[in-house]
Amino acid sequence: MSSLLLVGYPYARARWEPPAIPPPVETVYGMDVDPVAHEKAQAQIKTVLHGDSCSLVSDLKVYTPLKNFRHIQSVVGEIDEKLLGTGVDGILMDLGMSSMQIDNPVRGFSVLGDGPVDMRMDPRASLRAEDILNSWRDAEVGRILLDYGEESNWRALQKKIVNARLHVGLHSTSDLVDHIRNATPAVRGGRQGWIKTATRVFQALEDCC
Repeated sequence: MSSLLLVGYPYARARWEPPAIPPPVETVYGMDVDPVAHEKAQAQIKTVLHGDSCSLVSDLKVYTPLKNFRHIQSVVGEIDEKLLGTGVDGILMDLGMSSMQIDNPVRGFSVLGDGPVDMRMDPRASLRAEDILNSWRDAEVGRILLDYGEESNWRALQKKIVNARLHVGLHSTSDLVDHIRNATPAVRGGRQGWIKTATRVFQALEDCC
């Protein structure tokens, strides 16, 4: 194996040294769209490449673009056009969120925290979940809840969201969760019921940002 592509969580969490990066690997491409995860990986890479174990990976070439995984083909092509024909030898991907993102209330990913309704994996992106909730057409909000969240109670939730934005709007995750809780029937599992509903709603919004 001569080339390895790490995307998302494995990129940020990799030990960046043998045996995590086995000796046959000569080139590593690490991608992540989250600047925080990217920065952590950069620090780990720097420690390995310039630290006590640098002799073990002295020939390792590392490329670390800050980009979404949807740009894999163009990123690899920019670095080595030949790989567009031959491909890399291995890919390790984990496209889910980690506690690093969920536990930070400023990111807006947690249904149990209180922060801005942001939910952008890439803070450089212009679209926030708050924009969707407060600005998009009623039908589009409902479509997101149904198609992306697979939420059976989407009509009641859509009505709550539309009514809320006609008054003060939805600007914090706690506000959004309160409306979700009020729109979720008590017979749907009590606290676990509305948490599951909130999780689906948050996931739907995250997928759009």
